[in-house]
Amino acid sequence: MSPPHLPSTPSSNSNRSNDSFGPLRDIPFEKLQAVVAAATVSSRLVIHAAPKEGSYNLAHFLADADSRTVYVVRVALPECVDALTYEADVAIMKLISSTTTIPMPVIFGHSSSIDNPLGYPYMITSFIAGVRLCDLWYDRQALPMEQRLLILEQIARALVQLEVFEYDKIGSLTVDPNGLLRVGPLRPDPEDGVDMMGPFENVQDYTNARLATVFPNFVWNFAMRLLAPALQQRSLNVAPFVLCHPDLELQNVIVDPVTFELRGFLDWDGVSRTVPRSIGYGSYPHWICRDWITLLYGTDAIDPDNANKSLPDETVNGREPVEILSSYRDHYLAVVRDIRPELAESVTHRSHISMTLELGLGSEIFVAGCAQKLFSYAFKNTVYDPLASFEALRWSDWYKDEGGEVKALRRHERAVEATLEHDDERPVEV
Repeated sequence: MSPPHLPSTPSSNSNRSNDSFGPLRDIPFEKLQAVVAAATVSSRLVIHAAPKEGSYNLAHFLADADSRTVYVVRVALPECVDALTYEADVAIMKLISSTTTIPMPVIFGHSSSIDNPLGYPYMITSFIAGVRLCDLWYDRQALPMEQRLLILEQIARALVQLEVFEYDKIGSLTVDPNGLLRVGPLRPDPEDGVDMMGPFENVQDYTNARLATVFPNFVWNFAMRLLAPALQQRSLNVAPFVLCHPDLELQNVIVDPVTFELRGFLDWDGVSRTVPRSIGYGSYPHWICRDWITLLYGTDAIDPDNANKSLPDETVNGREPVEILSSYRDHYLAVVRDIRPELAESVTHRSHISMTLELGLGSEIFVAGCAQKLFSYAFKNTVYDPLASFEALRWSDWYKDEGGEVKALRRHERAVEATLEHDDERPVEV
């Protein structure tokens, strides 16, 4: 199963053949016009812009010839759509839109099946005018540091509104026959072919289930079983569980190109999964943590020892120095602390670590890099060595948080026992 609620790369659809979108691109304009007209008050429609590809969708842009209102028809590849998840995503998006002031597309109509005039699952939404943040972020002249921090502040203040949605289990929301949302088993990505899991009443059970499903290999299973209970916080082990934006990446944030006002968040596919608070709405945006989740981007952050000291905020191929990424996180944390102090201390300030752990739990491809990163942080080892790690438990200062406050440290023997006998594991406060 793909790790839920973790960033995709900016080129996440690069492994999908362009031929896959051919039939979606060839849908007759008359059919697109008909479904938009049926869902809105617009009848005289014209093509507004050329279609754009996403990871699993092709977006068609139509405009009302009279009002110039623009509509987006996101047509999905059927093999990538789970109908129950699609319906739940739509329901949650509408609920978020009606309950909060988070800027997001308005949904006018949708179909989760192929039994419709287009012959493909689709969603009709409003168009959010502006520019994608990925087109500005690495241009220092177009987006000075002051404006970057302003955008991060707006993002934090918007997403903290998701706090009103709380659930008693980790799982996937589905719409029951009465139209109510219920938490059920985690529904896998249709392309994964992995059985459903859960729902889970605590993070420990969720973690163990993911380990059992993804990692039959002893070495990496051992590594993650050692790391998970040490780095997961006991206070966040049980309900409530929460929502988050499922792909909080630069390409999914729209801003005004002149005022840099936040205009909206795109790509809410998968928002109907409930998640641990440690990776929920209080987490850092993904792109300011790329020094931790580097494997998703294919490049590391710039090593501060090798950065150009005369240009400390210089970017190279979309990379930024570690100290700059850290400054973004400091600012984001300060904003969250101003809004919700408890959320900042319990979730936000450790969320880059939680994201890395979640990524390692969810993918055999990424687990080695994530484990080495986490061991480097926790045990001051640069390379994962199972035997050396036990000794590191005894001698390192991994139990100190980033502010220097010392937490309770398990004795070496108890840590080994908890690692080898996972049924008796309890998350350790760090």
